[in-house]
Amino acid sequence: MRSIVSVKQKTMMCLIAMMCLIHLAEALLCYQCPATSSNEPCVTDISGMVNTSLGISRKYFQNCSESKPTWDRCMIETAQVNRAYVLYHRGCHDGVNFTSGFDTPRFRGLNPNNLTTCEFISPMIVCYTFCQKDFCNGPQPPEIPPKQVCNESMFDYDYGEPCGVAGMFLKTELFFLEFFGVVTVLVTTLYLV
Repeated sequence: MRSIVSVKQKTMMCLIAMMCLIHLAEALLCYQCPATSSNEPCVTDISGMVNTSLGISRKYFQNCSESKPTWDRCMIETAQVNRAYVLYHRGCHDGVNFTSGFDTPRFRGLNPNNLTTCEFISPMIVCYTFCQKDFCNGPQPPEIPPKQVCNESMFDYDYGEPCGVAGMFLKTELFFLEFFGVVTVLVTTLYLV
């Protein structure tokens, strides 16, 4: 009798897990973050966003379908004054309800085709980009994810980098080695000539 109960429990757990996977498969996942300048992580943290899309981190994660059922697209919303960002927002959107003061007829009915549409709303230039694929409102992960060991950390001298996508740091030691290699080849070539 105990084995029958355990089989029933296992079957129920499998059904619940499958329902969760189906629900997640139907959900639209987008990057979510705000910024008020162009040097904030929402604009610059490419590796952090890719790690979110790979499931390594949830730092920039938003399940649009779960947050609000009418949100059917990912978006990037920006506002610039004198060519400087005063708003940079990645998130979910319904394509109908716009941020207060950013609603103009030009934005109504935009297709989620990943094209950017802008409008001058004094004193700002406001732009929207809509798309309907998971994490399409930011950097895309590599087609073949790198082999990852997420229980360990990689360290690159002064930069501690967690597993996942390597940071986009200038590797000065590699640059030096490459430069030294080029100089060595030039000196050898000149000496032989």
